[in-house]
Amino acid sequence: MAGGRILVVDDDSNLIELVKMRLEAAGYEVNTALTEEEAAHAIRTKPLDLCLFDLMLTNRDGIALMQELHALVPDVPAIILTRICCCKSNAR
Repeated sequence: MAGGRILVVDDDSNLIELVKMRLEAAGYEVNTALTEEEAAHAIRTKPLDLCLFDLMLTNRDGIALMQELHALVPDVPAIILTRICCCKSNAR
């Protein structure tokens, strides 16, 4: 997929810039969205090869956004990212 178009959605602008920088360095075209509304607009108006959604967005979660994406373009893969740890660790 090198050279594909990726949409990155997160409400953390610093994280978006870091992910964008790394993906662009790998040869991808990256579109970003800080809000669900920006993401929905990008999904409707731009051809995409992959979407990266934050699980916890401001007004709804990344799963709902993924469902909207798949209702419009079912073949575009989506990855849900989160910083929430769902496992316990004994390491301190």
